[in-house]
Amino acid sequence: MSDAQRSPITVKHVHDRWINRRTGDVTMYAAENIHTSTATVYFDGRVYRWMSNDQIPPADAIVHYAIDKLPHYDVALTDAVRDAETAAFVAEYRKRQAAAGPPSGEQLAEMRNAFGEGAVVVDVISGRRVQL
Repeated sequence: MSDAQRSPITVKHVHDRWINRRTGDVTMYAAENIHTSTATVYFDGRVYRWMSNDQIPPADAIVHYAIDKLPHYDVALTDAVRDAETAAFVAEYRKRQAAAGPPSGEQLAEMRNAFGEGAVVVDVISGRRVQL
């Protein structure tokens, strides 16, 4: 879909409270600490996507930015398309990682610096393991 076909819709999220995810406690911000974030989405004919990267926003962003209140929003379709696209991305990533050669000397040096000599670095998505 070209940029000309994507009609931008600006969405807004007002950050006026903090929720402790462990306890569920809500703390309201003082007026001087309230701020607003804006983002731009478009409707591709099926689901809403971020204008910046063509990805479907995460479920929490859909609620925070009130995308779920926009016309034609379908939670089941949105979740299904997002899940299918994520699964396809992960499958392609795993395929590329399986075909990749060993890390370069520079990559090994960076991993040793970050994790220490003798550590095993594991890519949790592909399962690729590198013994340092």
